[in-house]
Amino acid sequence: MKKVYLLFMMVSFTVALFAQSAHPTMTMQQAKNIKITEAYNPKVTPILKQTAALPTQGMRGLVTPANIIGTTYQEQQTNYNQRNKIAVFPDGTASVVWMTAPRNGNSLRGTGYNYFDGSQWVNASDDIQRIENVRTGWPCMASVGTNGEIVIAHNGDDALVINVRPQKGTGNWTQTTLAGPAVLDSNGANPSTALLWPDIATNGNTIHLVAVTESNDGYLYDGINRCLLYYRGTYDETNNTITWENPRKVFNATPEMYTYFGADCYTIAAKGNTVAILYMTKSQVARIWKSTDNGLNFNTITLFDSPWAHDYDLYSEYDPSIEVDTNTINFIPNEISTIAIGDDGKVHVAFDLYRCKWGGWTPSSQNPMDTVIGWTYWPNWNYQIVYWNEDMPVFVGRTALDVDTLAANGYTTFGLLDLDGDDTARYYDFDYYADNIRGSIVSYPQITVDGSNVYMVYCGMLEYPFLGTNNQSIPQLHGIFGVRSTDGGQSWNNGTSWLSFGKDIQYAENWGTDSVGLVIDYDAIFPAMSKKVVNGKLVIDWMTDYFGDIVGSGVFTNMTWVMARTIAADSIGVYNNVEEIRQGLWIDPMGIADNTLQGMKLYPNPATDNLSVAISSNEHASADLSIVNLMGQVVYSENVALNEGNNLLNVSVSNLTPGVYMINIRTNKGTSTQKLIVK
Repeated sequence: MKKVYLLFMMVSFTVALFAQSAHPTMTMQQAKNIKITEAYNPKVTPILKQTAALPTQGMRGLVTPANIIGTTYQEQQTNYNQRNKIAVFPDGTASVVWMTAPRNGNSLRGTGYNYFDGSQWVNASDDIQRIENVRTGWPCMASVGTNGEIVIAHNGDDALVINVRPQKGTGNWTQTTLAGPAVLDSNGANPSTALLWPDIATNGNTIHLVAVTESNDGYLYDGINRCLLYYRGTYDETNNTITWENPRKVFNATPEMYTYFGADCYTIAAKGNTVAILYMTKSQVARIWKSTDNGLNFNTITLFDSPWAHDYDLYSEYDPSIEVDTNTINFIPNEISTIAIGDDGKVHVAFDLYRCKWGGWTPSSQNPMDTVIGWTYWPNWNYQIVYWNEDMPVFVGRTALDVDTLAANGYTTFGLLDLDGDDTARYYDFDYYADNIRGSIVSYPQITVDGSNVYMVYCGMLEYPFLGTNNQSIPQLHGIFGVRSTDGGQSWNNGTSWLSFGKDIQYAENWGTDSVGLVIDYDAIFPAMSKKVVNGKLVIDWMTDYFGDIVGSGVFTNMTWVMARTIAADSIGVYNNVEEIRQGLWIDPMGIADNTLQGMKLYPNPATDNLSVAISSNEHASADLSIVNLMGQVVYSENVALNEGNNLLNVSVSNLTPGVYMINIRTNKGTSTQKLIVK
């Protein structure tokens, strides 16, 4: 079983980043000062069980310019859910939007846009201007009509700002606004028509829109603060106009159901005549509102009935002096989720989990989320992403989302990846939530369904040693990963792609053995994915920069790149497969090397004094043999000569401290790694 560990930095170190050339390193003594502590380990079978490890080589960032489609100083792209931000068209072209802003340019914030013409992105990343002529935020987009596109953002004041044009990729935008129903403050004054945090999906000329009403306290629409509304619009291609119907409350909500709706805690999808809206938070009932007649009528599916949405007697049911254990509520949904619709009209969902922890008791307050159950992020528990579709039962009961229960009932969950293949996942303790990263250690899922194929991309913390460093004392970087199911979501056994890092984006170089090199990746977060597969391809984008935190919406000091790639859908899980990392096959920057080494076997293993290494080579070659401990330190190395065919090497391990090691043999054309146990 994969183990999950937490790295606490006992010493702080700072390494300046010089564009793309600085090398974050640690001295041997610093490495020895890192304390490894075992963390909570849910009994979930890891996706990959390969136990080889990356040799001790540093990685230097190399961002491929073709992947950069824009820049922004607004790194925080969402509060929680990722919106629909990519439109794809039948001819293989695509459009992408994001929040853009210049340095220290809050007032100039708006929608950045780029267009893929089938072979390249047409706008230079440094020439992109916002679409709107007013300040906006939280844009979403979709195709509309025969060949048009629509972008909707909020102005944060009194309305949504809508831009539409009949020909994607070219022509002038027509800008209009959509004001919500007027709501009054608690004194019955100061009317507001604000609509906030929109998301859209389309079906031909029909536009499906969700947004919430005024967010300030006291502004109630039918007794609900930030009431979630659904609008249906009809697009007139001839006049390039939209006619909006009157809004409807999602779920036909009442104050008894929801006193408020969370910002960005909802998302929408449409395919054919099926429309589905998902709303999910950690403290409210998680529901799906689904229509099969293009938004005319809706039915409600209760996905998870959160215990905190009811008036449970916390005094009698819980002892606040006892920390939550596996016999009580273990996991609840986070606010971050995604929804997609299959060709058969069935809904597919993925969402984050939080694990509950007692937060202490404050007699003066009886708010269970603040005083009894603390949901603040704790990275020493291995959170998961949960996948669900309509062929599966809903989640019933307080322990329904416990990861052991999920696994026992056939649900697939996705946790922190064991990137270096030593069967142990390591990561730093880090105040994740405080830096505007609202997700768990694996988070921000996006799903696309095409026939029997279900594709998912998500963001995950990078484990040691793929951590990088920056001007913070505790770095914590993230990567974008992709998985694929070929049987409608029943199983996910086709591997995992590291989409934000790999042979064609970054390359390796040897730093020597006098220091322990930490692998540097750019921080990659907030993935988005097209909701359709067109010509066998998917469009994926994400945000990336040097820093492991997220700069909030009011601070515009660090530049962030908008990265995108068009990728063959069926290569998800194969392209840049993490198993290749474990085999050291990304060393050749031109592609995977021809691995001439085969079948390494160690015996005895465990070993005490002498170790025999049997390995086959396809050629006569000089090779480097090294033994590395779990801290990434080289504890033994020698150069060996390999003959074509079978080879038997003898290595003395009598001077090694008992423990787990990785032994690696590398030639110019290949590498092979195995786990070694010394007793």
